[in-house]
Amino acid sequence: MAQHSCVAGFPTIFINNESRYFYPQCENGDIIRKSALPGGMEEIVVDPITLQQDPDESVSEAINSFNQSNNIDERLIEEVRRHEPLYNFRLPLTQRGRKQTKQMWQDISTELNGEISADGAAKRWKSLRDTFMKIIADKRQPSGSGSFSTEKVAVS
Repeated sequence: MAQHSCVAGFPTIFINNESRYFYPQCENGDIIRKSALPGGMEEIVVDPITLQQDPDESVSEAINSFNQSNNIDERLIEEVRRHEPLYNFRLPLTQRGRKQTKQMWQDISTELNGEISADGAAKRWKSLRDTFMKIIADKRQPSGSGSFSTEKVAVS
């Protein structure tokens, strides 16, 4: 993550352990983040209030925790990919019924070494899929003359 182009050139990365968001931090301690503004606009702002990292946790520990969470998500996605009835609604109901689905989530939990429960895996998958579908839907634009760009432009 520290080599990602979004944070290139910044000496420090602040990671909020509660939200799992990360922010580039300038040498003077300012945080650079995207902020929601009135009217649904978003703009990149510099937050002069220095956010403090938890004194018990170093940046490397926070990054490791963040990477571990991402690793579980990636492994979960890979396991779901191997269990097609969990996402392919075109398959017959006999392959994707409640009992079969419950067993598949249990198998996925086992494959993830119990790092996440079967119910937790199902909820996390739903969250990941919903987030992905929202991003895809936001990128689609209506065709024809009625279409408009959804990108926000800051006017000064």
